[in-house]
Amino acid sequence: MFTLADPLHFLSPLIWGIINFITLGIILGALSISVHRRDFHDSMRLNLWLGLSFFLICLWLIKGQVMDNLYFHLVGASVAYLLLGAPMALLALACTSLVTCITLGTSPWIWGLQYLLAAVLPLLIVAALHALVQRVLPHRLFVYIFLRGFFVAAIGMMIAMSINLSLIGDVLKLIPLEGNDIVWASPILLGWGEGFLSGAAIAVIATYRPEWLYRHPPFKGM
Repeated sequence: MFTLADPLHFLSPLIWGIINFITLGIILGALSISVHRRDFHDSMRLNLWLGLSFFLICLWLIKGQVMDNLYFHLVGASVAYLLLGAPMALLALACTSLVTCITLGTSPWIWGLQYLLAAVLPLLIVAALHALVQRVLPHRLFVYIFLRGFFVAAIGMMIAMSINLSLIGDVLKLIPLEGNDIVWASPILLGWGEGFLSGAAIAVIATYRPEWLYRHPPFKGM
């Protein structure tokens, strides 16, 4: 996550406005799909959404400042996807990013880009990885915990963070990252932390509360 004291110095109000408009469209689209699926009519799913949103807010606020205006934190996108499905996960991460930006005193101009980079991008990556694993590997508890619980979360975090750093530092030039080897090595370290936390959570849930997992049939061989 990044902050900017003067966002209009980097991009014009029109560009920031377009980004925020796209972000709002994504959130409204996710809300529409969730309402259509009647996800909020499921009391268990609603309680999971509220509880996970609170947990993600706490997780995002446990952050480390590695440079001026640049913070690293875990995301929890994989757990949110496995428990809530993509639409409700997008809504949970929207609440999380909004509360985090308010806490940091971030300019409202950059909230849309924050949400796209720190929430939507990681969720899209882990959703694609989960779909790939589900398609090619058997639906067994061991596979679910170690591959979908741990490795998908870890690899997804590494990819998403590498893309984030490239966009922020090389493409948009929002924060200078040239020559900072520690920052560019951080996706590996943060990916390990994301995978460990996600794997531990999914191991407990898949073993003792598999009904919490979103639209998954029973594990084979159980």
